[in-house]
Amino acid sequence: VTSIDATRILSFQRMSALPPGHLTQLLDRWGRGDAAAFDQLIADVYPELRAMASRYLSAGRSGTLQATVLVHDLYLRLLRQQ
Repeated sequence: VTSIDATRILSFQRMSALPPGHLTQLLDRWGRGDAAAFDQLIADVYPELRAMASRYLSAGRSGTLQATVLVHDLYLRLLRQQ
């Protein structure tokens, strides 16, 4: 098992442990102006987003980007939508 595979497994386990509809509820609350819901949403999805970005970049699409930079860019874009 490579470190990327281990990260993928841990990330999948963490996301699948969330109750059904949890992320949808957080998105709904955030959409109604609940800043705490946004904070929880980021905490819940950040590891999965980071793992996805890492896999994407490890497939040779990186150039000079890093996975953390991609995820942080997404985070900033979400903040601008608030």
